[in-house]
Amino acid sequence: MGMDGILVNALKKRFDVDIQSGCKQIVEGRGFSANNPLVDLDVYGFYDLMRLFHFSKGARKSNALTHNGEDGILDQITFEHFMEA
Repeated sequence: MGMDGILVNALKKRFDVDIQSGCKQIVEGRGFSANNPLVDLDVYGFYDLMRLFHFSKGARKSNALTHNGEDGILDQITFEHFMEA
């Protein structure tokens, strides 16, 4: 397997992990408020998760915060649903 194949496999694995983690968190009720955010998703994983549910990114605002004793960033992002019935 060449370098391209290795990179594609690594990205696919990361995509699968992010999607599974994000879906599980949504089912658990996370991500609907600043007090209970989605965690352990990078920006790309989060955008992939939103695309899975047919949302496109609008405005984005980021703020520093401490959550469970750890410093981090809270992104507040407006999305629009792009599918029509």
